[in-house]
Amino acid sequence: MPVDLYLEQIRDMAAIRWSTALPDNNIATALFPPGFPLHDSFRLPSNRRAAFSKAGGMKPKMWDLTSYTSGQRILPIDDVARRARLLFSKWPVPRKPNIWSPPDPDECEYYENTLKQVWEHIHLKWKLLNYPEYYGYRPAFRTCWPFMTINKFAASRLHQMRAGKSYLKAQKDWRNPEASVLCPRCENEPETFKHVIASCQALASARVGQPDEIFDI
Repeated sequence: MPVDLYLEQIRDMAAIRWSTALPDNNIATALFPPGFPLHDSFRLPSNRRAAFSKAGGMKPKMWDLTSYTSGQRILPIDDVARRARLLFSKWPVPRKPNIWSPPDPDECEYYENTLKQVWEHIHLKWKLLNYPEYYGYRPAFRTCWPFMTINKFAASRLHQMRAGKSYLKAQKDWRNPEASVLCPRCENEPETFKHVIASCQALASARVGQPDEIFDI
């Protein structure tokens, strides 16, 4: 997934998670502005400060603070509250399903549907926006890329090479503009993604026994 869309999805998911959690069990939720429309039945204004009385808790954050502290940079809770307000079409927001205080079925459905809307919105943007060619493959909604069955390290290296941001000789960047593009193993062809994965004779033995999905460029 393109990084900008991935970050947008992470921000939306965090806003949903924090705005629907129990304040007395989640410090981030306890920090939401007192006027944020959470359920009155389980959120008390004092929770915003009570959460910090426990050992290992964070210091209280003042909403009228003018200094730009590290706490504000790490947890921009006002921005999170605004994002959560846009994601939920009706107030109060639902309660996240939990073992301490299970929500009623309608609330649970509202919560799950909001998560689904975020995923579908990001996937739609992925399909419609003009991303570079190496993001041309867009899997079906909520499915993984085929190479995700490989171990994490191998999958990440494949993605780097596919995106043109690896250490292959033919994938130039500011560090090697004048270097040779020839493959250092066979010295016959440029060291491109396709060459390394599918055709370099010096790597032929390494391809034996590997799943076919690795070579599907």
